[in-house]
Amino acid sequence: MADKLSIIAAKQFATERYIRSTHPVLYLPLYRLDGSPSIRSQDAFGHVCTVTGATWGTTGRTFGGNGDNIVTASAITLTPSAFTALVWWKRLGNSGGATSDLFHSLLRGINGYSPNNVSINKGGTEVRVSCATDSTTRTAIVATTAAPFHLVGAVWTGTQLYAVADGVLGTATAAPGALTSFTHVITLGMFDADNYLANGIISEALVYPRAFNIVERQRFYLTTKWRYK
Repeated sequence: MADKLSIIAAKQFATERYIRSTHPVLYLPLYRLDGSPSIRSQDAFGHVCTVTGATWGTTGRTFGGNGDNIVTASAITLTPSAFTALVWWKRLGNSGGATSDLFHSLLRGINGYSPNNVSINKGGTEVRVSCATDSTTRTAIVATTAAPFHLVGAVWTGTQLYAVADGVLGTATAAPGALTSFTHVITLGMFDADNYLANGIISEALVYPRAFNIVERQRFYLTTKWRYK
């Protein structure tokens, strides 16, 4: 009979094989990427990422609300047609203002604003996704429960922006202004050195160049949540 560690290892292998089969353009399983000062993404592109702070542990990287961050050294290209960004995240406290940026600079608009930041609000009971391309910020919101870890993120359909938590979409918001194709580095853990500093653990981070439908959202959540329950 297989022991517990063997069962977990087999399940982990199967889960990561499934994730790679979904073809993310960025996949960071931070719970096992313990390198410093750089790590490499586990997708087909192998993006080198620079780690500042964000200490490693078996559940992921801890961002201490003090500017800890991880940045892709190479640019990642997304188009305005659609994308999905997901993070397995555990909130540890409030820091950096009302929200803490998990993802920053996924896509930019015609005026240089960063229209998609996946954030956890100050009370820790909502996922907020901000979009600003014309100096006006729009926010999509979906509620979360008090569970330690949540799969949170954003889904952009090309016309509507959604916050998503544990496979469930919140109310949509239309993006202001026009979005353009954008190639840029992606930052985890902060907006800048002084604002929206994440205080919590990021275990996994993923970006896809398409909008997940309900089947994909639910399957991804149900397939990966065993590590966090």
